[in-house]
Amino acid sequence: MFKLPTIPSLATLLRAFDVIRRALPNPRKVLLGAAGLALGACLTACTPAFDWRSVTNTDGGFSATYPAKPALDERSVQIAGQSLRMQMQSARVGDTVFAVGVVMLPADTPALQAAVLDYLQQGLARNIGVAPQVQPARIQLDATGESIPATQFAASGVVPDSKHEHRFMSARFAAHGARVYEVVIVAPTEPATEQVDQFFDSFKLF
Repeated sequence: MFKLPTIPSLATLLRAFDVIRRALPNPRKVLLGAAGLALGACLTACTPAFDWRSVTNTDGGFSATYPAKPALDERSVQIAGQSLRMQMQSARVGDTVFAVGVVMLPADTPALQAAVLDYLQQGLARNIGVAPQVQPARIQLDATGESIPATQFAASGVVPDSKHEHRFMSARFAAHGARVYEVVIVAPTEPATEQVDQFFDSFKLF
């Protein structure tokens, strides 16, 4: 088992869906070996470059500006006794992961929307050992310029079952029609405000 001085590789996070489901997996279970170790050493030594680009996800019904080319993955998850399709589009720059998760619902059902929102919020917060203190927010609709209600939280803590690995997490959550969204940034320390704002403010639904 190889350990890096940074967060787990994006490819592994995508395959495991831990950015959405558990946010921060046990590094002992996800690191990829010598190639990953070399990459981690390079990232530690170099200053990450942010190459912002606008990406439209038609299936997920959103657009966002990512700081690097994002990868897309998908799987089924069990929430509220139902098997739901979950999609994640994520990009990594240095030690920081920028991700949008979408859970596809069978219908626009408020009770199921609420259950999925709680699942996402609790799952993220639990993995840095904190209780989610959500606050109201808004997410813009691209077609009309209007916005819909959302919630958000930002917190930091130590990853459970790790050797005192600290993580910062900022996330926004919203339900729109038959989809529930999670927009999240995960990093060892709080990123620059302009990077956080760039990602969150660019996220729009259609």
